[in-house]
Amino acid sequence: MDQLERRAVEILEGLAAQPAAPFFEERPARFILETLANLKGVETRRDQFGNVIAHYRNLASDAAPRPPIAFVAHMDHPGFEIFLDTEQKNIYTA
Repeated sequence: MDQLERRAVEILEGLAAQPAAPFFEERPARFILETLANLKGVETRRDQFGNVIAHYRNLASDAAPRPPIAFVAHMDHPGFEIFLDTEQKNIYTA
């Protein structure tokens, strides 16, 4: 695995480690914003719904214009609860 692939895996692992039930996406949003903050040419903001919007501009003076690309994804995942039945020694998830 090369350096770029390792960095991609690190980012995905960090993002997946953030708790993110529906309507509680603050931690993954913060992780995304912090990850993008150090990239040159990337401007970020959050809209009124809490979505992260990132815009990349190629800063090279000889950069040819290219069509825009959009990456769209949910920051939340279904919430779940873990129940421990100490009498039966079972663990349930819902």
